[in-house]
Amino acid sequence: MNWISKPATTLIFAAVLIFAVALLGYGTMTTIKAMLDNAAETARLERDAHWQGEIARANEMAAQNIIAQMKISSRLEADARATIDTMKTKLSELEEANAALPYDIACGLDRDRTRLLTDKTGSHREN
Repeated sequence: MNWISKPATTLIFAAVLIFAVALLGYGTMTTIKAMLDNAAETARLERDAHWQGEIARANEMAAQNIIAQMKISSRLEADARATIDTMKTKLSELEEANAALPYDIACGLDRDRTRLLTDKTGSHREN
């Protein structure tokens, strides 16, 4: 190493040392960036899983509410049909009773026809 002067050797040694430190720093920064990216991705996946669970629970609750509303709707529809059938039956009976009354010149306003319009409590039927 006689052909290289001492200051040149020091300069080369310092350059190699700086290069090694820079290379080590770059490797460290790359490792830290990879760790941060991995942590961020893990956090993102955990948040996604959390919100997917929340969405699934909300969808389940909505489906249960829809089912409950359909059951209530079906029950109300059946009750309405039963009420309509009862009213049709009563109307049919009233029409038959009216038809069975004799026809006279009172124009349908005689006492027997008027009694058909009142129920058992004595109040008038509403249309």
